[in-house]
Amino acid sequence: MLGMLNASRFSARRVKDGSEKWRLPGLPNQTCATPAVGNGLLFTFGTGGKAATFDRAGWEKALLGFDEFGKGDFMTTRVMSVRTGGVGDVSSSAVVWSEVKGVPEVTSPLLLGNRLYLVKAGGMAICRDAATGKSRFEERLGAAGGHFASPVASGGRIYAASDRGTVVVFEDADSLKVLARNDLKEPIMATPAIVNGKLYVRTAGHLYSFK
Repeated sequence: MLGMLNASRFSARRVKDGSEKWRLPGLPNQTCATPAVGNGLLFTFGTGGKAATFDRAGWEKALLGFDEFGKGDFMTTRVMSVRTGGVGDVSSSAVVWSEVKGVPEVTSPLLLGNRLYLVKAGGMAICRDAATGKSRFEERLGAAGGHFASPVASGGRIYAASDRGTVVVFEDADSLKVLARNDLKEPIMATPAIVNGKLYVRTAGHLYSFK
């Protein structure tokens, strides 16, 4: 089964012939992130609504992760958990939970066991119970700026990189425990990769390998 996102809609298609098996309409019209799938659930989110116009101070607030950036007429956001395996329009039958707070702008969700991790602008880390959507924590990582690289994990540790060059390592747990902050002093836009126990991080000017 293939999953496909387009403007305000997610669809699952059969690999054999490309025909649609089920669809989820009504999503926000800008979906940048790759959905996460696990435990029979699919997690997706997006942003939409009217375009916002900010002066310099306004953009600085947005990058600090202020909740007001996602409120009112300027922008609507939503993260959803959807039960896979349905048929046709599943908007009223397969949506397990839906939340409008703590939705990243670009980064993809990270599913580890029954924890769903989200990292948004300003270095805000959100952990939700994957089954219920209930918030386990929502705290700052201490790495301001934008977050375009998606979080990755290995060995019970999660790695989140900011566009200002800081890689924050925190624990896979029900409460936030930051283990390290590493300033690589160059912008990081690409998602780090973990291969054979090594962490690869690409900055604006270098490729790093950590073990």
